[in-house]
Amino acid sequence: MLTCACAARSFEIYSGTFQPGTICTGSNGCTAEIDADTGCSHYLVLVAPQEWEPYHPGGAQASARIFDGNNDYVLLPHMSPAGSKGGTFPTLSIDVWIKWLDTQGSHPIMNEDHWDEGALHYQIHAGEYGFDVNGAGDQTFSWQPQPLTWYYLSVVYSSESHGDHANSIMLYVNNAFQETIDCPTCTVPIKLDSPRIGSWKDGNDVIARSMHGEISLFRIWSIATAGQDNCPSAATDGLVASYIFGATGETLNDLSGNGYDGVIHDAGWSNELPPGQQCTRQGFGGYFDGDADNVQVPDLGVYTDLTIDVWVKFDSVTGSHPIMASDQWNP
Repeated sequence: MLTCACAARSFEIYSGTFQPGTICTGSNGCTAEIDADTGCSHYLVLVAPQEWEPYHPGGAQASARIFDGNNDYVLLPHMSPAGSKGGTFPTLSIDVWIKWLDTQGSHPIMNEDHWDEGALHYQIHAGEYGFDVNGAGDQTFSWQPQPLTWYYLSVVYSSESHGDHANSIMLYVNNAFQETIDCPTCTVPIKLDSPRIGSWKDGNDVIARSMHGEISLFRIWSIATAGQDNCPSAATDGLVASYIFGATGETLNDLSGNGYDGVIHDAGWSNELPPGQQCTRQGFGGYFDGDADNVQVPDLGVYTDLTIDVWVKFDSVTGSHPIMASDQWNP
């Protein structure tokens, strides 16, 4: 049982003695660098404590999903910002690691299937990269992506009439500020009723636009972010949904702790990842507030050699902060 005041991004336990940096990739499998005889017999990644169950990834290493331009998409549920009364987002930030294989025509990033006020259409449309909110008009960025290139894109939309981001759309590219669209008509909060990543249905319920490219990471925020790629822990303030794509089934797990899991339709996967991507595993993050937060680990057996790796940040180093401890004193 673990209980401490800290943030733990991952917790890995191996049987045997391995060199620092060794990575096990599955419950009974090892990377090519590890001799098969050493045996990665147990592997565990702890995600978020408190009310969320630990995430036990079968294929924990992230990998991009390929959207082939032919009806591939991820369907997301209705989302609301924490504490919202109307379920709308006056401010919305979207982060994505993305590579287009083609930038001609239309390639939805995240779209609603309707045109109600506040519906989001974030996409390349007619060859132009833009961010459109119904009721605020179509907005096109001066910067335009090139095909076959990985980009980390962060867009910050604000319908607020005050503050540093008032009535504007800001774009960050590869962790650097790119441009601001001053948008006097951007007074409409965004609604995320049931958005799609990678496609758009028209009024006849037919998928009329499909992305041709790859996505490896997608995050949604209810605050204005600084456009920097990082690995936010579950329950980070303002984090609405956090997705790291991989090869584990057709469910896209929401790592924010808010339960906004998506359903993947047809998008295949590759072993490719952007070279600069910071989050490379599908399970990470968890804040232990020092008040009985813990993750219960099952019986893992007896070992003569044991290696424990952990990414951890302590809020305080005074007093006692168990990292991993048994509740009894047996030999």
